[in-house]
Order: sequence, then structure tokens, then C-alpha cells
Amino acid sequence: ARYPCLSGRCKVPVPFGGGLTPTIQVMDRTATSDTHWANATGPTCFGGCSELCCSVPFAVHRVANGNGKVGLDLLSVATISKIKPKTLGAMARELPSDSDIYELEIHDPTITPQQRATLIGTALLMDYMFFEKDMDCLKCDSQGNIVFNLFNMFCCGVLWPCTMSIPTRG
Repeated sequence: ARYPCLSGRCKVPVPFGGGLTPTIQVMDRTATSDTHWANATGPTCFGGCSELCCSVPFAVHRVANGNGKVGLDLLSVATISKIKPKTLGAMARELPSDSDIYELEIHDPTITPQQRATLIGTALLMDYMFFEKDMDCLKCDSQGNIVFNLFNMFCCGVLWPCTMSIPTRG
């Protein structure tokens, strides 16, 4: 094996990255191949100023027999959530920065330690892909206008910002 210490990996489905829901495929690593065991899916709209008042949950569901289709059990095996700020101080810290707090809840006790470690890696990948945008809530554009990003909409692998601009010059 190329990476003998690798216990799992994550990837975005190709093509279209999950359609209207951001999706990350979670894989188990074996000696000879990868086994797709779960999908982490999030909401269509998230981020921007909406993350100051709403947590963003990504449900992790098992897939049936490694074929990529979600299994018949409707309950998630885990939830990875970007937690909304709980205090005004936390909001003041998060507004001008990329500082975030995440929570990983395991609902299925049969998940192995290697799968749990892969889910922690999935949370890091999600943070990088969806939430590490410089000044995602509030910024000034090149004309000096104040721009609020209300939320981002996910569509076919692309985040489309929904913004509101306030002119600063008459």
C-alpha cells in the first residue's frame, strides 16, 4: 500500500459534488482498497451571517454495501456540526475571523476508532471547504461599500454567496 498508516479518507462525489447538498464521501482504508461506508451531507444554504445565529449540521449516514446509496436506516450514525456562537463575545470573535467551533456527535456505538478518526478528518475537510472564507460575514468591496454575505447557497460543488451591499458614498 502507498500509505500504510492511512486509516480512511474522504472525497467529494464526482460529478456535481452532491447536487444541491454538500456531500463528502467517507471511506475506510483496507490493505487493498477503499470502502465507501458513509456520506456526510449538509444543508443547501449555510455560512455568511446565517452562521452567527444558526448551527450548521452535517448528518453522517451509512451507505448500503459500499455502493454510495444511503442505507435504509433513517437515523444518522453521527453528526458533525459547526456550532453557532453562544455569547456576544464569541460572536465578536467569529465575525471578523475564521474562528469556528465544531461538535462531533457519534450516535452509533459500533463505529470503529478508525472510522471515528476519519470523521474528525472529515470535520477538518468540511471546515476548509465550506467555512474558511476570509471575512465571510462582512467586508468592504473595492468601491468602499459595506457588503453583508447573508448566506452561501451550495449548487453542484460551488458556493454561491447571497449578499446585500450598502453604499457608503452618495
